[in-house]
Amino acid sequence: MFEKLTPQVVARFWSKVDVLDKDKCWNWKTGMSRPHFMHTSSSRVAWMIVHDEDPKDKMVLHTCDNARCVNTEHLYLGTSANNAQDRLTDGTQGKRKDITKETIRDIREDWEKDSGHGQITILAKKYNMSTTMLYNIVRRYSYKNVRQTRKVTA
Repeated sequence: MFEKLTPQVVARFWSKVDVLDKDKCWNWKTGMSRPHFMHTSSSRVAWMIVHDEDPKDKMVLHTCDNARCVNTEHLYLGTSANNAQDRLTDGTQGKRKDITKETIRDIREDWEKDSGHGQITILAKKYNMSTTMLYNIVRRYSYKNVRQTRKVTA
């Protein structure tokens, strides 16, 4: 796989990525069910392009907990055990660390204002996340502990 990363393949790969600021997630724009490219994960391909190495038996893990992210500033090598421990330690289980309680509240407020046809897709684009993640937030399947009331500051 590694030797197939020609300049044309690399250009095609990056054309499928929503490249933002260096500190933000760069989401893989295609393949909604699982982000893949050339029969491997898109994050693994991003790692191989930037680091010019095949991680072989290592997993490419995300500090941002966003499986669609291919920003190599958010990626690191680890094992399956590292991945499981990380999910237990931070309690994310598919949640992104860059989503604040304020963002969750904003999403839910936007949804309450207009939950019409196509709104999930519109809000997912606005908040740079998958439609599945956004749906889980508005239906309170994810981030159940985030209450809608905001603290009033004097």
